[in-house]
Amino acid sequence: MTSIDQPLNSKILLITGGASGIGLCVTKQAHDLGARVLVADLRTTPDFDTFAANKSNILYVQSDVTRWADFDKIFNACEKEWNDVPDGYAICAGLFDPPFSNFWQDPEEEGYKQVEVNANHPIKLTRLAIRKSLGKGKRASVCIIASVAGISGNMAAPLYCATKHAVVGFVKSMGATEALTGVKVTTLCPGAVYTPMMDEAKRKQYSVTTDTALTPDACASSLLDLLQKKEYPCGSVLEITQVGTRLIPEWGVEPPAGKGSGQDLDENFMTNMLQPIKERQNRLTLGHPRLPVYHQPALKFWLITVAKFLVNLILGFIKSFANFLLGLLQNLIHLVNHILDETGTRNALWAISNRGSLLYLRLLGLRETVCVHPFFGNGGRENFIFGFGDDPGDGAESPKTAWDVGAGNGENGKGDAQRDEKRQDEGSGVHLNVCGREAFA
Repeated sequence: MTSIDQPLNSKILLITGGASGIGLCVTKQAHDLGARVLVADLRTTPDFDTFAANKSNILYVQSDVTRWADFDKIFNACEKEWNDVPDGYAICAGLFDPPFSNFWQDPEEEGYKQVEVNANHPIKLTRLAIRKSLGKGKRASVCIIASVAGISGNMAAPLYCATKHAVVGFVKSMGATEALTGVKVTTLCPGAVYTPMMDEAKRKQYSVTTDTALTPDACASSLLDLLQKKEYPCGSVLEITQVGTRLIPEWGVEPPAGKGSGQDLDENFMTNMLQPIKERQNRLTLGHPRLPVYHQPALKFWLITVAKFLVNLILGFIKSFANFLLGLLQNLIHLVNHILDETGTRNALWAISNRGSLLYLRLLGLRETVCVHPFFGNGGRENFIFGFGDDPGDGAESPKTAWDVGAGNGENGKGDAQRDEKRQDEGSGVHLNVCGREAFA
């Protein structure tokens, strides 16, 4: 399987980072070619909103390319809108040494965001492009934006250069895979480009002006050529500078030439480029381990961290206070029980209860088997409960009486005080069973 022309007219083109910079220029040019454009970006820009307004062939999907779950959201939106998967992939989203992901400033503790955006995202999206295209039985074309920094190096931006070298190495490695997958993978390596990513601080550091930098439109045109033209086979690495374009060979690469290529170095250029690094190193020497970084992602991270700490602190305090109150209540109960046991109060109350029961039965002059559950008995009843039955020691039939006094449950199961049958007992004395303990009065 050889490379073929893959014109984008009426085809679907997915563009990551398509709302600004080179990506926005690709969006505009692809629209002019008659493509259906699927733009995936973290947020839109006024320029994009104005251009995309009322254009049915441009679909925007808010997404974060560092979250791989968002790729599913992008493909689902494409299937829903056009019932198909993309035919072309312009992978333009990228970072250029921002304050929140920078080798020399070193603000990150859990991975480099710049690596996630510049290297992980294009590699993963290329794998998904192959999977989706094979699933549909169609050809596709992928082009990733790298940089001349992926061919050479720059001591002021080693992390950025590492990510772009990763892209170039990845694309070269895919060179012989189109026959296997049906997907062409290429990369574009521009010199300095005048985009919003090149803010004022970077323009000063790298001596970038409109005279020395490429335009985003020029880069977009070359990217679309890589996607569509068979003269750029799978594995192509295309460099673009103010001198022009050239395909980078596998071996024996000559340095890039022209302004904005990183090779036109002079004393003023080097001074400006190294100034932020020297300032950083001076702060380390003076005992300041980290420069303050005022950037939204970093600020969001710290706010979330502080909020989690406060919530855990409050919950811990509430739990500790509840345990304290529970322990205090348990100690109070143990203290009361201890006082009752040590002073004999519990036994005294029990004895008074039993003596009252015996005295009452003596006054009745009955000789019965009696079960008494007083207020302090093990049954937990609120009043005395008496159950009268046959005297086991008397061979003659004796009277049967059942009394339930108060709120307890008598043996006959009724809550009201009642009295069934009562017959005169000629015997004398009382057989008393107090909560399982027998005694005679």
